[in-house]
Amino acid sequence: MCATSILFPVAGHGATEAATAEKVIVGNSIEALQVNQNGSEVVVRLTMQKPMSAPPPSFSVMTPARIAFDFMDTGNGLGRSVQSLDAGDLRSANIVQVGDRTRLVLNLNRSVPYETRLDGKYVFITVSPAETAARPASAAAFSSFNSEPVAATAGADRTIRDINFRRGANGEARIIVDLGSPDTAIDIRRKGANLVVDLMKANLPEPLRRRLDVTDFGTPVTSVVSQEQGGNVQMTISPQGLWEHNAYQSDNQ
Repeated sequence: MCATSILFPVAGHGATEAATAEKVIVGNSIEALQVNQNGSEVVVRLTMQKPMSAPPPSFSVMTPARIAFDFMDTGNGLGRSVQSLDAGDLRSANIVQVGDRTRLVLNLNRSVPYETRLDGKYVFITVSPAETAARPASAAAFSSFNSEPVAATAGADRTIRDINFRRGANGEARIIVDLGSPDTAIDIRRKGANLVVDLMKANLPEPLRRRLDVTDFGTPVTSVVSQEQGGNVQMTISPQGLWEHNAYQSDNQ
């Protein structure tokens, strides 16, 4: 199981205005967003213009509590970028299109597990309090980065297997972490000028406790420092210039 964090270079203000002025052609769009609450469980239903072939990549942040989904080759057809939800642990949603990618951010009262599934043109995102979220492993195919492990996986090996750095085709920095367990909780946050990634209750082998100097790769990132801290593994990513980040978890590297 791999977790990937990507830092993209961001163009200057004038270039951004020019890019947004040009109409972007996309293959799909988010047409509707509805919320239904059943007790403490909240289900967000997205209606797409066309069925998706796979759930959107996603990641969660503990502070502030939120879940983000990236819909590639997809536009925002809602006609708005903010929607109030006020259902269970959900407060609101931000739907922002940048180029041919639309990011949906669910703002929460607290960090909670979630699941994503597809049904035709619908994308269902189920948010449940931790005490009601325990399910058989087969039912948690799309569990979040921050989901707490259920009892069946409590003894999972949380040793980090590898940390790699790559330069993408568009000059983006790709930091790829090979997790020992898919249930490893991950917290991603900005701290000063850096991006800090905490891998909760994980172990880092001695050879991976290092500082990677990646200045020569020509990406927004100059270095990546990986170390153990307080029973967790902490990665400090030092970027330069203007940048934005994206993260997702996938079975395939």
